[in-house]
Amino acid sequence: MWTSRCLVKIKTFQCFTFLAILQQSCTEIPPATETQHAICKVFTNDIEATAKATTTRELKGVCTDYSLISKFNILYEEIQAIKKLIEQSILSSNAADSPAGNDYETFSVSTTMNSDYEHNYNTDPPISKYRVEDEIDSLNNSIIASSDGKLFFYFWNINHFKDMLQRKDSYITSPDFSVFGHSMHLRFYPNYLNHHIGFMLKPTSKSFIKKHKISILGRNNVIQMEISSSLLHNLNNEDKVFIIKTTMIDANFISHDSLLVKIQIYLNS
Repeated sequence: MWTSRCLVKIKTFQCFTFLAILQQSCTEIPPATETQHAICKVFTNDIEATAKATTTRELKGVCTDYSLISKFNILYEEIQAIKKLIEQSILSSNAADSPAGNDYETFSVSTTMNSDYEHNYNTDPPISKYRVEDEIDSLNNSIIASSDGKLFFYFWNINHFKDMLQRKDSYITSPDFSVFGHSMHLRFYPNYLNHHIGFMLKPTSKSFIKKHKISILGRNNVIQMEISSSLLHNLNNEDKVFIIKTTMIDANFISHDSLLVKIQIYLNS
């Protein structure tokens, strides 16, 4: 009498080693395979016989570790390429947005403020005349965001300036402008205390009090000089005026017999 017993061992073998991942020469991804080992033993009283068989088959629709890593590498390269395109797009967009990072909104022009005035005359670094004209086009009657909070700008071109200097005991007013519903104008005193000229902001309403700065802009074709007041406020004080000597207004500040004045209002003050 004899006895037979078949033992079947199933083992999955994947043709993959970690070293294979690092070998750039590998251009093909090995397929997933399954290897089955069958062992059959036959027993009799005197004899024991053993038979072994091995079969290997390729598994369809199964990803190996090598296949997954290869796919992830391809995906990583595509993501890096997309990131570069996005970075290039951002850089080109920023270049197109400059000059002037400018978050500004258009408003009806406004100017206000008067307070303790100090006769501070500041000369800023040279700026090209083109930049001044560009500043007028982009900032006039506008609000921008800055490190000092929101600023409102208004520019006034005083024509026939030399003729104006001959007037005594009088003042000239700019066109009315408004901000936040408050109307106001700028006054120019061509003969203030004899040898001076003066500027003052006059609102219609006394409830709108904001700090501001008045500047006279140079009109030289090569450089632009700027004479600025200190911060002004407290509009109730009529005697608080931006005053400078008439002799300070030389040819660098005159263009076609006109004087360019800029008002800068600190809306968060």
